[in-house]
Parts: sequence; C-alpha cells; structure tokens
Amino acid sequence: MSLINYYKEPAISGRKEGVKGFALKPICPEHAAPLSAWAQASPACSAKFFVCRRKSYGGLLSGRLFDKLRVSGGRKSVRAERSRSLIPFLFISLLFTSLSAKKFTIMISPEGDTNNSGRTLAEGFERGFTRQYAEALKELLEQDSSIRVILSHDSGEPATQEYKANFANRLEVDLYLSLNFYADEKPSMSIYYYHTALFDAPVDNSRLTLYPTTKAYVKNSAQTKQRAQHWKKLEQYQAQLTINYPLAIPIKQLEGIIAPAYAIELSAQKIADTHTYLQPINTILTDIAHEKNN
Repeated sequence: MSLINYYKEPAISGRKEGVKGFALKPICPEHAAPLSAWAQASPACSAKFFVCRRKSYGGLLSGRLFDKLRVSGGRKSVRAERSRSLIPFLFISLLFTSLSAKKFTIMISPEGDTNNSGRTLAEGFERGFTRQYAEALKELLEQDSSIRVILSHDSGEPATQEYKANFANRLEVDLYLSLNFYADEKPSMSIYYYHTALFDAPVDNSRLTLYPTTKAYVKNSAQTKQRAQHWKKLEQYQAQLTINYPLAIPIKQLEGIIAPAYAIELSAQKIADTHTYLQPINTILTDIAHEKNN
C-alpha cells in the first residue's frame, strides 16, 4: 500500500487519522480462517498464529508469536508454550517503544512536476535538479535514525501546491522544505518562510478556528520564527557560498502549510553543483530535528 493511499484511510474509534492501535488477530495459517472457525478446521492444524500490527505515519511493524496447538479426536485443546499473562505486558512494552521512538518527520517538496519543468539550467530543467537533490538529501538525513523523510510527490505525477499542503497537513509533518534551483555559476543559497501580515493574529487552540489557506502558517508561526534562527549557523559555510538568511514573504511554494515551513532557493548550472549544498542543509535540518526531539 502506498503512503499516499494509506493516509486516505478513515480514522478509527475517534483516534487521529492515519494512526491505528495494536490488535491481535488469530489466524489459521493453513486454512486462512479465524480462530472461531477452527472447530471446523482439519485436525492437521498445528499452529496458532498471532499478528501484531501497528500503522503510524507510514510505518508498519509486525510481530509474531507462535503457540503450539494439539488437536485430537475432533476436539481442539490448546497448550500454550508461553503464558497468556505475558500478552498484556507485551502490548505495554510495544506501545511504550512505539511512542518513545516517534521520528521527526520532514517533508521535502522538489519544485517541478509532470506539468511544470521549472526554470532552465545548463544541464537541464529545474525539475530534474530538485528531484535528484531531494533524493540525495533524503538519503543523507535518514542516516540519522531519529529522522524520517517523505517526498511530497513522485517524479511521474502532477502535484499542485494545494495537493502538497493537504498531504503535509494530513501527515502532521514536523517540518516542510521546498527546494528550488535557478541558473547561476556562483554558489548561493536563499531561505524564506511564509508570512502575509505585519503581525500575527492571536491563536486560540481551545476552540475550533477556521483559517483561510493563506493563514495556515499562523498556528506555528512562533515556532517557525524560532527555528529560522538555526539557518544562521550556515555562516560557517560562507567561504564556499553566498547565504541570504531567512526572509518572511508570502511565497507560493509554502502556501497552506501548517507545520514550520521553509523554501530554499539554490543556484547551480550542472547537477554536480548541487552537491555543494548537501552537507550544509543536512546539518541545519538535523539540528532542528534534535532540538524538537529533546
């Protein structure tokens, strides 16, 4: 099941959408029948199969417990090798582990899709540059086991800003990053975050409040400004590239995003030029993730 389709599943039992709790479902591995139907199963059945599944933010954990069964004379008698009293303990242990191990989720949006190739660079179009850079950055970031990276769309599909915003908001990502490239021989990086007014309206989380798309950023505006300070650590790379620190403007690439979101515009002529920006951006995003997890 693809990540996108998974998050279109409805919420269950009033829990957050996309999050399901633990459940044990006994299955006969030989007859694909539930435990209640084992009375009619063949005496050849010799195993009890438990599957423990948890779906959370695109992850899938599976655990298996095997208990032997003894079937004789048409009657079913169960002799468990493990005490049933261990099952509640197992649930609590798995639940604690899953909650404590929640990863910092970053959504990366490479500019360009099947309907928009973006700006022209010496070795191709912006769409190709952002895609290759996004995949390389994802691989580098996920070397840290506390970080999960999701790309906003596949290379072969159209993706409007409304689509990206809905996807990011439904997943409740911790940070959103829009990648953009333009043609220039001199290495340069500019950072932006979304803002539309001279001051932010107060946020009241105690009641339901409806905001227009252009005001989605308001909920996490203070956090966005706080995390923007991390980008100033890029000064250690000033010998390698020109850096323009975070500027607050109503940039289209971040419209509708609730999570702290930043757009980065990078200069390049060739694909090889993009490698210059991998370590600097990886350093900043890793710092932000660690600050949130601590």
